Amino acid sequence: MRKIGTAATSLALAAGSLTFASPALAAPATSVITIESINHAPNYIGDSVTIVGSLSKANGDGITGRPVLLDAAGNDKIVTTTDDGLFVAKLKFPKSGVLSARFLGDGSYKKSSATTQNYAIQYRTAIYNFKARPNPVEKNQAFSITGTTYRIGLDSDLHDQSQRTSAGLDLLTSTDGGKVWNWVASANSNGDGGFRFTQTAGGDARWRVVLKPNPVADGLLGTQREVWVDARYRTSLSAKVGPRNIRKGKKITVSGKLVHKVDGHWSALGKVRVAVLFRAKGSKTWKFKGWAWVGANGKYSKKIKDTRDGYWRVKYHGSGSNFVAYSGTTYVNVR
Repeated sequence: MRKIGTAATSLALAAGSLTFASPALAAPATSVITIESINHAPNYIGDSVTIVGSLSKANGDGITGRPVLLDAAGNDKIVTTTDDGLFVAKLKFPKSGVLSARFLGDGSYKKSSATTQNYAIQYRTAIYNFKARPNPVEKNQAFSITGTTYRIGLDSDLHDQSQRTSAGLDLLTSTDGGKVWNWVASANSNGDGGFRFTQTAGGDARWRVVLKPNPVADGLLGTQREVWVDARYRTSLSAKVGPRNIRKGKKITVSGKLVHKVDGHWSALGKVRVAVLFRAKGSKTWKFKGWAWVGANGKYSKKIKDTRDGYWRVKYHGSGSNFVAYSGTTYVNVR
């Protein structure tokens, strides 16, 4: 119920008659709203801050039970003051802007408002679907580094395709484990956030894609991703198996040569071992039958007892510098 101010009723004699003055309503009292503190300035779009404030009379006494409209750059919330006129709330910033608190007034108190400074903040970013293909890659051959750039907004839903964004990117590489990085190329991801860098693998290296920051209001914060690219020599393995018709329990000879492609030329790959494998007729499983040592000239030879009809082949298991290689298969008939 509104408070009605009391006023003395006066009698006035005017033009030979009595006139009564109307009682007057009291004017709403002054209110003062204050943003006492926020726990921290927003650091990025979607950042949450806690606001503490007060609504009081001109003499500093708190005003109880009044609605206060809080707004963080368009994200608003209504809170009610406590018995001592305080209010506390948590809000997220959906974009750059100010934080404001407003009391809209009522019959007892005038409206009041308070505003913070303007906060120019940026979107956090992420690079997803990041990969290098093929990896491992043949030395001196092309490979691609691809990914998708995202900006992380109010809801932080990285699966929302609307959060994909175009961004400026730098590609860097390091051949010493990340101690020194060298710039290689720059590009922009497309409107859907997709990007591709195509490079030649000269050797093992670490590759880094840097999303460059754009530190304007509602711009982008930077981020980066790294991938190790394993460059190996291409290999080739031959195998000759004989005889192809043999009596049960006799030995066959498995021999051949292992080579790898270095700087465009095939050369012997030696001082390693290769595995001799056998798959019996009617079976789908290859079984290990023994190791064969490869000499410095790339050649190997191994004698193995044969007891069943089936297929023979040889496998080089590869290394950090050379790809895995398989020979062709040879069928041996056991009588």
